[in-house]
Amino acid sequence: MKKICPGPVRYKYRVFVWTKRIGIRGKEIMRNLSQHTGTGRRHRRATGRFFLFLAVTLLIIAGIFLLYRAFPFEISRAAGEEMAPAAGETQTLKQIIPAGSGATVIVDPGHGDTDVGTKGVSTGRLEKEVNLEIALKLRNVLEGKGYTVIMTRESDEPIAAADEPDAKVRKAADMAKREEIIRTANADVFVSVHQNFFEQGAGAAGPQVFYRDREAPGYELAQYVQRALNEQLGIANPRDVNSGDYQLLRPGNQASIIVECGFFSNPEEEQKLQKDDYQQAVAQAVGSGIETYLFEKNS
Repeated sequence: MKKICPGPVRYKYRVFVWTKRIGIRGKEIMRNLSQHTGTGRRHRRATGRFFLFLAVTLLIIAGIFLLYRAFPFEISRAAGEEMAPAAGETQTLKQIIPAGSGATVIVDPGHGDTDVGTKGVSTGRLEKEVNLEIALKLRNVLEGKGYTVIMTRESDEPIAAADEPDAKVRKAADMAKREEIIRTANADVFVSVHQNFFEQGAGAAGPQVFYRDREAPGYELAQYVQRALNEQLGIANPRDVNSGDYQLLRPGNQASIIVECGFFSNPEEEQKLQKDDYQQAVAQAVGSGIETYLFEKNS
């Protein structure tokens, strides 16, 4: 069997994980090919074989790329080194990496202690419990992306006025403490996790994100998070963002939103919100929206 090209064929490739593409640099390919294959019918046959070989090579590279996307840590560790960006790509990577490093996010599990929030219509589960479960998952997602996360609470223990017997006074102290955390944290993002409830019927469903007003930075953040929730959770009848002058959206200069993960007044959705895998999906979607917002902000 004759070789398609007896001489070496030189080309380079780079896998750009962040931009989801493969770059092939092969300016010497045709020059090498023309030197070794000649002209006429033999040339055309050799050229066809060569491009078949090149197509197979590209498929192999694409397979490696997909494996890297699925298992980036394992492959990077096995390789023992990171692939350096090609000329012209450095600035792009520098813009993307800081989105997950150096930014601070406050995660607020809504309600807590004596303030239980709403109750599920089918299970009677307390909103404060589900809020905390999703918020803790969101913390893990965000920390996995490189963010610094500040939690307003990590358990159901009171965060202020623990010895106060009056529930209203205790609630006021709780809210004041959360406001203090928001004002002093110098964070980039504040997100409060809640569950919705519609008194007039069980048909309302789907997550919804609230912001204070369109002039506040939370409006843009709300758009990104709402889009991520609708798309990643596969919401049949997606909701749009909405505004509200809520107490915890006022303090600080960061982008602030409230995420209503679903409706506790909808029996089917309430039960879904109890499941660990769905809670994780909600947390992943909120984390994706925050990541997109910070990337666009820092670009």
